[in-house]
Amino acid sequence: MHNTPAESNEQAPTEEQPDPILENTVLSAELPTLIIQPNTTVNSFARSRHRAQQRWCAFLKRILKSGVGSRLASLQWDDFKQFAMAYYYEKFLAVLEPQDGLLKCVGPIEGGQCPANMVVDFTDANVLAKLECLHIDHTYDINLICRAWLDLLPQRPVSWHENIDVEILCHVLVSNRP
Repeated sequence: MHNTPAESNEQAPTEEQPDPILENTVLSAELPTLIIQPNTTVNSFARSRHRAQQRWCAFLKRILKSGVGSRLASLQWDDFKQFAMAYYYEKFLAVLEPQDGLLKCVGPIEGGQCPANMVVDFTDANVLAKLECLHIDHTYDINLICRAWLDLLPQRPVSWHENIDVEILCHVLVSNRP
């Protein structure tokens, strides 16, 4: 282990320089530097994750505005969000992080082909522009699910999942699989 210049009266050797971000940690100048270019696959996946996080927030807003938010008390809504985050958030985000580097639209909920033939290739230089157009739809109509949820909830529910099978509700709300 090296002493930093602050710990001894010596100057750092010329091949080693203190890293300003890591403060007094000394890094060898021989270490390789990772430079991420604007259109690399790594950056595209980071943007994809960011887009998925935006879609998650929009998804929660749609549920809230569907009437569920007015039926549930604030604490119950917070409990639902915490439950959804704990069990479904990473799976939801993973939809936009394909293992093969390609996202392909499978078409509308009602069936049929994607009208735009949307394919996002993470090795393509234009991937970031395509990600901005990307929208995540659900296997089941979210408005129908929320109406069924509201029909099952009492007028003054004790919890967000009173009279509800939590696994089924969350699966049909969040899952991209039937």
